[in-house]
Order: sequence, then structure tokens, then C-alpha cells
Amino acid sequence: DFKLQVLANLANFSYDPMNYGFLLDLNVHLLFLDALEEEDGKFVEFGTDSNIILDPRVNKQICDEEGSIDLIIQGLSSTNIEVVLNTMTVLYYMVNADNQQAILTEELIDAMRRYARAKNTRLRNIASIFLQDNVQH
Repeated sequence: DFKLQVLANLANFSYDPMNYGFLLDLNVHLLFLDALEEEDGKFVEFGTDSNIILDPRVNKQICDEEGSIDLIIQGLSSTNIEVVLNTMTVLYYMVNADNQQAILTEELIDAMRRYARAKNTRLRNIASIFLQDNVQH
């Protein structure tokens, strides 16, 4: 319970760009990655609920971390809609010219295409924007 509260507080701190440098120095982004491997869905939810990916240094370190992209993409198959939405948003902000080949796999694009046809408006909208901005038709 204590670990979850700490992770939730760190996720809250990560919404303020003023904290990015401090969080990066403490390798908090790696804690978020570790949370994605937890059995407890709440850890996974907080692990994907972070704006720290907007910091280009964090983005690069996460993309350079072995297996991290696949770990993040696994969030798309969660039964928790908030995890799926958070994962889609993290992936949206992760993609750039340096890492698009590693992130934009056929598996990911297929998953986004399925979500773009979802009944849930939030899923459909985020997936549609992701595809519009990152995939040539």
C-alpha cells in the first residue's frame, strides 16, 4: 500500500515540467517502467499515468532501455480501460523521428486500428489521432 502511494505521488509530481529534471536525476522513469511489471493493476495504472515522457531526455532513456517499448505496448492489452488510454497517450508522446521505427510496429499499428473502431469514444479518438499523426495511409 505504501509503495502504491509513493508511486501515485511520483506520478502526480511528473505532471509538472518543473519537476522533470529532479525526477530524471532520481531515475523515477525507471520506477514507472518497473510498475508495468507488477501484478497489481493499480501499479500498472500509475506506471502509465505520467507526463514525464514529454521530457526528451526521459523519452530517449526509456526507448534505449532494453525491452521497455514492448513493456509499454503490453498496456494496450490491459482489461483496465484507464491503462489502455494512458498507454496510448504515452506511446503517442513517445514517437519521434529517432524512435519511430522501434515503436511503430505492425502489432502496434494493428492494435491502434482496432481501437480506432472501438465503441468507446475515448479509445476511438486517441487511436484515431495516433494513427493520423504517425501512420501514412
